[in-house]
This record gives sequence, C-alpha cells and structure tokens, in this order.
Amino acid sequence: MLIKNTSSNGSYKSALQLNPRWATDLTHQLTFAYNRNRIQFFEIDPDEFSQIDTRTMIRLVNAELGENSKNQIDLLTQLCPRSEFSYYTEKFCSEREGLRVADVRYYHLPLPGTNGFVFKSELARQFHKDFDMNAWGGYAEIGWSFTEQKYSPYITFRHSVFTGDDPETKAFERWDPLLSGGNGEEWVQGANHFKVVQISNVVAERLQLKLRPILRWRQ
Repeated sequence: MLIKNTSSNGSYKSALQLNPRWATDLTHQLTFAYNRNRIQFFEIDPDEFSQIDTRTMIRLVNAELGENSKNQIDLLTQLCPRSEFSYYTEKFCSEREGLRVADVRYYHLPLPGTNGFVFKSELARQFHKDFDMNAWGGYAEIGWSFTEQKYSPYITFRHSVFTGDDPETKAFERWDPLLSGGNGEEWVQGANHFKVVQISNVVAERLQLKLRPILRWRQ
C-alpha cells in the first residue's frame, strides 16, 4: 500500500489502464532469500513528470516471513532522505524529506487450488524526524475463496482507514500516500475512486465478488 506507482502515467506516457509504466528513474535492490523467507533493501527514485518532479528519494527495508504460504507476516521500514514535496495546512508547512514509515502486514490465504478463509491486514504509521507527525493508515479484509466450485467464486469485504489532519491537535496527522496504487487486490478501492479521492482523511468499505467463468477470464 506504500510503494506501487513508481512512475507517473498519462500525457506522453502510457495511460493508467493501458500498460502503465512502472519504471523508475533509478532503483537499487538487494535481496536475500532462504526457503519462504526473504529480506529486501531498496533505494527508489520514482519517474515523475519533469514539471512536477518532487525529487523524492525513498529507501526501505522489507522482510517477508512465510512468502506464498498459508500464513505470511511482512515488516517494512522506510525513510525519505530527499524530497522537495511539502505538507501544507493553514498554520503549517514542512518538507516530506525526513519522513519515516513503519508498516506491518499479515495474510492468511488458502493454499493454491483449495477453498478457504481469507484474511488480510496491514497497518502503518508515519512520523517525521523534524516535526511532530502521527499519521496512520491500514485495512482489514475478510472473505472466502471457493476455488473448487464452479466459476471459482471469491468474495471479500474490506474496511480501510487513512487519517487526515485534525487542526485541534499539535501533531500533523494527514496520511501521505507516497507511491500508493495498484489494483483491487491491494488497497485500491476502485480505479475510478483512485482518480478522484486519494487516501488521506478517508474511511472506506469495499465488497468484492470475483468469478472465473473461463480459466483465462476473471470478472
């Protein structure tokens, strides 16, 4: 829910729904893996439009325990050592540079090709080294996979919350979407919703039903 859209889309680039460009200006990645566990180190310079380039640089460490198993736990820590993007309120202005993020994720999924209970959850906190920031974002999703039945029905319900700033408190609480994006399998509530409402000061619920009438199709 934090790192997905590493390239701006539209204009002279591919459109959002027509093979969007996920390329970055620069990415360094180092991965260590053992069985179903891995740890990754990233440095990302996203490919932004030159007219609105915030010169944001993101560094993160991501650990995944039990990848592609029935139970998976992921931990992530992230920082922005460079950025010209700013946060604004009526009484406040500060740079994104110095942002810190701590994120934990848990997935309980049925094994491939089997029916079973689905549970996904993610919770993250954003804070800053230079000022009082206390922003939260996350979701919980439950459902059931009927893979062994006709059309392989898959139904889920998700509740998600991303904080906005409360002017009555001292801390800055507006959630920074960073490079969020992806599809309905991740945090996005829907392609059209994403174009209109970003994930700050949002409480949303989503009920999703997927069917596979033909092996190569999914509705």
